Amino acid sequence: MLRRASGGVYTSASVRGAARVPCWPDHLARLTKGWRRLQRTEDQTNDGLERHVLDAAREALRGSESIVEEPMEGKKMLCVCVYKLGMEATTAVEAIWTVVPGPAGQEPSPACILGRKRIIPTVKYTDWVHEREILKTIKPPNCGEVLLADERDGSILEGMVSNFYALVQQGETVVLQTASVESLALPGISRKCVLQACRKLGIPVQETSPKVGERSSWLGAFVTNSVRGISPISGFTWYESPKDPGYLLTCPSEEERIAQGIQLLPGDGLGALGRIRKHDFVTCHPYIEKIKEAVDRIETQSEVDLLVNPESA
Repeated sequence: MLRRASGGVYTSASVRGAARVPCWPDHLARLTKGWRRLQRTEDQTNDGLERHVLDAAREALRGSESIVEEPMEGKKMLCVCVYKLGMEATTAVEAIWTVVPGPAGQEPSPACILGRKRIIPTVKYTDWVHEREILKTIKPPNCGEVLLADERDGSILEGMVSNFYALVQQGETVVLQTASVESLALPGISRKCVLQACRKLGIPVQETSPKVGERSSWLGAFVTNSVRGISPISGFTWYESPKDPGYLLTCPSEEERIAQGIQLLPGDGLGALGRIRKHDFVTCHPYIEKIKEAVDRIETQSEVDLLVNPESA
């Protein structure tokens, strides 16, 4: 669906039971706001767009009512997309449900810095599905998530399909750092829950991008998205320029690769361009589990059953 919906916006949400969607109003608001931005309009009505989105979501979930509980080896996901269709460029809304493979509870896994800042970072843009293919191709086999960074100062902005967070020791205080969603990263639904959880737990939050050069003060890191929840990071790798040690490399654009004759090999990361560096976390910091438990409670309280009480959305 997303591969043919060029120039559109989408949202992916976790589904519990048959049709219980955590934070559904937030998904709906982000979807319509993103669509307004792409269409360069401030029209708050969207010609009934919210109603079309809700109808499409309900229709998709009716086909999944037989699945009462989450699958043992995966999570049920609802994906809703808004895009322009045909020569008349009419607004189309589609929704599907599927099961995302993988265990529901995740052990810490490594990440790898490969990508640059997205062109439209504050919108869940369907074209990113095409643009990230090169990153999926070259990422090392053991890489759990690809991270995007600003190569100028080594700031980690977000994950390929997630928001990124670092727990940082500042004097006697541990603070959570994550990139600002004003211009650098997607305003993730789970990110909003994480910040709310930190407020409840008394963990200070700094909306600033964690820098690779300051990693010695990091106590741990994790990524989030609405389907997989909180995924701890066991460590991360990145690549440095052989000519300028300390300069973080990111994947060149397709135009740059063609112009410079750069060939990147599947599973090799950016090994053709620079030397690999690595940072590991000794343990999974206990704050991560505390934040996860608080987020789970927030999401449970926010569930909306789109089939039983759709009007509440």
